[in-house]
Amino acid sequence: MKTKLDKYFRISQRGSTIGTELIGGATTFATMAYILAYMTGAMSAVPGIDLTGVLLCTALITAISCIAMGLVANAPIALAPVLVIPNLVAGMVASGEATYGQAFGTVAISGIVFADLCFQTARPVCTEPAQKHQDRHRRCGGPADCQHWPEYQRPGRCG
Repeated sequence: MKTKLDKYFRISQRGSTIGTELIGGATTFATMAYILAYMTGAMSAVPGIDLTGVLLCTALITAISCIAMGLVANAPIALAPVLVIPNLVAGMVASGEATYGQAFGTVAISGIVFADLCFQTARPVCTEPAQKHQDRHRRCGGPADCQHWPEYQRPGRCG
């Protein structure tokens, strides 16, 4: 089992251990647990909302998102609902500016856009410049060697 986990997630290759990753996961969970209380408290301003449902949905969406990020993207990134969303929804519904459907439709659209940015269309646009920058620094031996800082440039090191 350890070998399969290590091979799939490339834990050893990334310089970590399964134990370290488990501790990191538990720490991340403890750090993110506040979102459950925050979302429930923020959504309590919406008249007639089922707070138990808010709590369960927040927990499920966070768990599904984190598991998908690990299994599909193979990235150790924790995802949770954006903190502005409950205030947006509560404000829109409580003020009468929008119905529940309109408010949560806005949330769904933002989630779809985020998923598209992470997994499809915009990913190369966002990651390629960072990768080129990272490759340049690897090739140069560090930022002090590169043309960004000519006063520290070492001949033949940057390209």
